[in-house]
Amino acid sequence: MAAPGALPEPEAEPWPERPVSGANKSGLPEAEPWPERPVSGANKSGLPEAEPWPARRSAALASGHRAPRGAPPILGPSGLQGGMHVRISVDADKCQGHNRCYSLAPELFDVDDYGYATAAGDGEVPAGMEDKARLAAANCPEYAVLIEE
Repeated sequence: MAAPGALPEPEAEPWPERPVSGANKSGLPEAEPWPERPVSGANKSGLPEAEPWPARRSAALASGHRAPRGAPPILGPSGLQGGMHVRISVDADKCQGHNRCYSLAPELFDVDDYGYATAAGDGEVPAGMEDKARLAAANCPEYAVLIEE
């Protein structure tokens, strides 16, 4: 028995059945599959294969793109002639602690407790590691790695 003055409960009506127009029960049409992309080369994304880094750099320089002012020169992987000494240093005012240099050449760099890089030892680059030093300098976003030849 309901309380005096209370409204009676409405009769619950079932939801009407919707006509189903596809294989799914939502009433929405089936989604069409994605079209096949043409595949060029060994790359499955349909994009052309990327050129190796030195070729891209050469193409960028030939097309007039230049490094920002104050950026150290990026030398190719040709290596140095025998007898030349290479020394690296890190400008502490420019270093922001990205540690790309350390991840590329941990033999040449140390990282302090705050995450800032410094040259390992006196900064002298061992023979055969000159390319790693150049790679580290080229990948520093703040241009804090300096190479002295």
